[in-house]
Amino acid sequence: MTKWWNNVVRKAPPPYYRNENKYDHLQISDVPGMMELFGSDRFPLHDKLSAFKNTTISAHKVKNNIYTPSISGRKNAIMFVSIYNFIEKKPKHAWQQGSLRNPSNPDVQTPDTRAIGLARGDKSFTLEEDEIGVTIIYELDKKFIINIYYGEDSEFDMHINRVQTGGTGDQDYDLNNGEVAALLILTQIVPEKGAYKERQRVFMEFGIGPLGRGTESKYIETLVSRGFVDLHENNRSASRRGYPIITPKGKAASNRFEMTHKKFYSDFKDEVKRDRDGEFTMFENSNPLGDSYQ
Repeated sequence: MTKWWNNVVRKAPPPYYRNENKYDHLQISDVPGMMELFGSDRFPLHDKLSAFKNTTISAHKVKNNIYTPSISGRKNAIMFVSIYNFIEKKPKHAWQQGSLRNPSNPDVQTPDTRAIGLARGDKSFTLEEDEIGVTIIYELDKKFIINIYYGEDSEFDMHINRVQTGGTGDQDYDLNNGEVAALLILTQIVPEKGAYKERQRVFMEFGIGPLGRGTESKYIETLVSRGFVDLHENNRSASRRGYPIITPKGKAASNRFEMTHKKFYSDFKDEVKRDRDGEFTMFENSNPLGDSYQ
């Protein structure tokens, strides 16, 4: 039998924030040539790139093709901004740096510098159809946050494959209801910040747990076998060893299954509890680009 999703553009709409604004998860490699932006001769924090290991991209559509980068109030962070042409695979200009602190004296907030204006969101860019705006935020000594933005007239969807992320095949998306629920809980439904206990609770609520170190959940086992989850069994920290952590590939793959939080906790929850091991068919009779399952 031909898998139904082979006949559609994508399995589901992009992921959702709790306010139901849409976005997509991507692996960095899903944007052609993008890693070249981070070369030692281009990216000011090239020596910090080891923090990229578990970093994914969040992709957003902007209104009127206007991209306005902002550091979102993060006072102890540095922002880097670029416009990248995904057809020519090259940046329009060198990285511009933004910060709410004086870069030469982080302990003193300087109210009127170019870097602070950029970080504050004072500068906007008009994106051409073959361009994306790239915002990199580095929370000092912590992690990178990567967001990209494309316009309403963009050819982004034609050139960036968000249906099947790099390193996956059709068989990787052949998941049952319980496995999809586990994947979504670890990616979009329960935010990372303060997620430990809440994710455990939701796993039990859906009957797919327990979730924890050395979990025996068969749904987690499948996600590990697909490379969507890593148990970090060799982690130097004993408290993290064996705990399921979503991989960049798993985050990006979740685009195919994502639904609004409201849909997840209502119709899909009922379906999971009714038939955890049944084939995931939540979108089978829906228009994947329509509103029938949002």
